[in-house]
Amino acid sequence: QAGVPFGYLIGEGDRLLGVVEPGALSGNAAGLQRLEQLRLDHHKPIYVDTPLHDVLDLVASVPYPVPVLDHGGAFKGTISKNLLLQTLSRH
Repeated sequence: QAGVPFGYLIGEGDRLLGVVEPGALSGNAAGLQRLEQLRLDHHKPIYVDTPLHDVLDLVASVPYPVPVLDHGGAFKGTISKNLLLQTLSRH
């Protein structure tokens, strides 16, 4: 999809399985096994109640929008550098 440089693999119960690098989803539909081979093994999630200073540090340190999880491990969305900066500029 245009404008979506990273993919997020979500399993049963909305659990985050991994973050897939740019280009992994282009072309023909990739099988689950292939996607699992392409995923970033060191994706760093944040939690819905992570303190802002920790969110800032993490979002600034990775090239992808950071996954946001609840404490049960369910995927709630992502937060990107742009979204974080836009939110901070309003306050």
